Amino acid sequence: MSESRPQKLPKSLIFSAGGALLLAIAIFSLFIDRAFCRYLWPLGAVFVISKIRLFHIRKKDTRCGRCHICTDACIMGIDTGGSSVVTSGECIDCFRCADACPSANLMAPSCEAAAATAAPLALTGMVCIGTIAAERPVPETAAEAAATTSAASSQGLYQDSTYTGSDQGYKDTTSVSVTVESSAFSSIEVLSYADDRQFFEKASSTVITEILSPQSTEVAAVSGATFSSEGIMAAVQDALESGAITERADTRSNDAQESSSVSTESSSAAGAFADVADGTYTGSGTGLRGTTAVSGTVEGGRVTSITAISYEDDAPYFQKALSGMAEEIVSAQSLDVDTVSGATYSSNSILEAVADATGLDFTNLNLSRTAGHGGKRA
Repeated sequence: MSESRPQKLPKSLIFSAGGALLLAIAIFSLFIDRAFCRYLWPLGAVFVISKIRLFHIRKKDTRCGRCHICTDACIMGIDTGGSSVVTSGECIDCFRCADACPSANLMAPSCEAAAATAAPLALTGMVCIGTIAAERPVPETAAEAAATTSAASSQGLYQDSTYTGSDQGYKDTTSVSVTVESSAFSSIEVLSYADDRQFFEKASSTVITEILSPQSTEVAAVSGATFSSEGIMAAVQDALESGAITERADTRSNDAQESSSVSTESSSAAGAFADVADGTYTGSGTGLRGTTAVSGTVEGGRVTSITAISYEDDAPYFQKALSGMAEEIVSAQSLDVDTVSGATYSSNSILEAVADATGLDFTNLNLSRTAGHGGKRA
C-alpha cells in the first residue's frame, strides 16, 4: 500500500486569497485611520492590558468647550470628549490631542510622567544586574581548592602504565582508560557512559583530542554537551591521579644533586623569601591561554599576600588555581608546592609570576623555561 500524500492548494488560490485580504485591508484603511494596527494586528490584544498604566492624559472639564477638536485629532480614534481622563488602552501618548486643543486644556501630570519613565528604567537595570551576576563565575573557596588532590603534569611525573578512572557525567558515571607512555598520557579510551549518545559522542570526539594535545585536563567543554565534557575530563583526572608520582619533592632533591642548575633549588628551602626586601612587587608568568600578572607583598622576609592583576586563562580554572596556590605559597613560604588539580597550567603561571616578582628561580613546566629575575616594585 503506497503512502498517500497531502493535497496541495493551487498557487492561484493562495495568491487570490492573499490578494483579496490585502485589498480588503487597503479599503478598510481608507475609512479608518490605522485600521490594521488597531483591529487586525495580533499584538493589539496587548492594548487591553495597557489600561493599567501609571501615566494618563487629563483635562479639566470646567475649561472644556466640548468642541471635539481633541477627538478629531486623535490618530487612534479615541473619544476624549466624554471623560476627564483618557483611559483607553489604545492611547499611545502621542499628545496630538493636547497640541490640537485651542485652550491647552489637556495635560500630563509631571509626577505620573516621572513614575512612568522610572519604572521601565528600573526594570531594565534589574535585568542587566541579574544577567551580569548570573554570568559571573563563582571562584572556589580556598578550603575547597586545598582539599582537591593535585594532579601531576605531563613532564615526567607519571608512571608508565594503563589506568582507569570514573566520574559523574550528565546522567550517570563515565569511565575511561588512560595509557601513559614515556611519562606522558598517549591515549584515552572510553570504557562506559550513561549520557545520551549524540551528546556524549559530540563531547568525546573533541575533548579527548584537546586533552592529549596540551597534556592537560584543563580544556574547554564542548558547547551543547557541557556535562558530558566535564564528566570525561573528571574521569581522566581521576585516572591520572592514580598514576602520578607522589614523591615529587624527593625526586627533585635527587635531581638537584646530579645537576648544577635546578630551577626550584632556591625556592625548595624553607623561608625562600627571607632575602627579599619588604615591599609589594609585580611579576608575570605564562598560562594555558596567555600571560598571567600577579602582585605579591613581602613583610619581614615572608610573603603575606598574592593577588591577581590580570590573566588570560579561562576564569573558572584560573580562580580555582589562584585560591589554592595563594594559600599554599603563603603557608609554605616556598614555591615548591603542589599545583591545583584540574588547573595545572594556571597554577604554574601563578608560580612563575610570583618567582618573577620576587627574583626567585622557577621553571614553568608549561613551556619548560626559567622565569626571569628582578621583580618590579609596585
